[in-house]
Amino acid sequence: MKNLLLASTFEGFGDKIDGCVGDLLKGAHVVCIPTAAYQEEGYENWLYKDIEVIKKRAKSFEELDIAKEDKETIQKTLDKANIIYLTGGHTYCLLEFMKKTGAMEIIREKVLEGVPYFGSSAGAIITSPSIDFIEDMDDPNDTELTDFSGFGFTDFFFIPHQDHEKFKEKVKDILDRNTNKKIRALNDDQALLVKDDIVELI
Repeated sequence: MKNLLLASTFEGFGDKIDGCVGDLLKGAHVVCIPTAAYQEEGYENWLYKDIEVIKKRAKSFEELDIAKEDKETIQKTLDKANIIYLTGGHTYCLLEFMKKTGAMEIIREKVLEGVPYFGSSAGAIITSPSIDFIEDMDDPNDTELTDFSGFGFTDFFFIPHQDHEKFKEKVKDILDRNTNKKIRALNDDQALLVKDDIVELI
């Protein structure tokens, strides 16, 4: 059973989080992967505010930077997780590290076994069938990626920050160019709760 919470930012969605996953978080050990954020300059300005929304509600919270760990350590750390949480940041860099380290297959197995997955921005985008539609927002040339396939947990493509001043024109361009794709674009105060094939906008 897939159980996903996908948001543009958890800081922006914070007022609504207790109503949909508050009880789940109270008893959970959350493993947070902030690797995408660490690939961007100025991540300090937003990352910790986003993380705090989840961290303060969880029973326990652990960070795992997959760029610095081997597959065995990643496996052992994720084996302890009641919730797996991937932050925003550079989507292409995140996917590259996920594939290089083996974290992608570990997380895929966990999620399909029923471990809840929380993703914000880049962490939500990679649940899509692929991420190659997002190049207006992140530069794929920052990586050596040749395979842009995402988790494919959803049959739609996720786009964050539809109402964000910095990104809204880029989001519009992406939507205009990809009319053949099933895309869900969210504002910064919205999230999608996905349980198997049921998708709820919150």
